[in-house]
Amino acid sequence: MSTVANNDMQTNLGSLIGRPDLSDDVIASALCERLRAEGRPDGDVEHILHSARHSETAASLLRTIAVPAPSAKLPMPTQQLASARRRFSFGGGFAKLSVGR
Repeated sequence: MSTVANNDMQTNLGSLIGRPDLSDDVIASALCERLRAEGRPDGDVEHILHSARHSETAASLLRTIAVPAPSAKLPMPTQQLASARRRFSFGGGFAKLSVGR
């Protein structure tokens, strides 16, 4: 098997559009729907997918197809709720002094 064909099988189509969670079958079916909507034959799907793996121009077409919304939970970083910096105010009446620490 040649190196180009080997790379062709290793490239996840979802990663080309920034969605590595999507399988190649999901991308292929979404592309089929897009081609049907444009009145093009479904036979072009394999050629377009093969070209997308090797060409940035062809991959840009995949970025315009409608794909399902993400179903995996996104990791949320832990955030500090309280401010580490405290401010103290001294004053009475109209005069007020604020000291940052």
